[in-house]
Amino acid sequence: SILCQSVEVRNLKGDITSDGRVNGGDRTAVIAVWTGSGFSPASDVDLSGRTDGGDRTTVIGVWTGPLNCAP
Repeated sequence: SILCQSVEVRNLKGDITSDGRVNGGDRTAVIAVWTGSGFSPASDVDLSGRTDGGDRTTVIGVWTGPLNCAP
């Protein structure tokens, strides 16, 4: 018999799109909020109270970091 397991990831730092991965889609979402009008709490990854280059840098750091398995 084969044992299958699944893991549900919640609140993954940098996962703006809530797809369970940190990747280019999340970077694009941060940039869209940063350069658009409005604010999204989900895109304030570094919890500074605004969406800016710091959030983009955080997303890229998680995306390219050694623990991220996302493509």
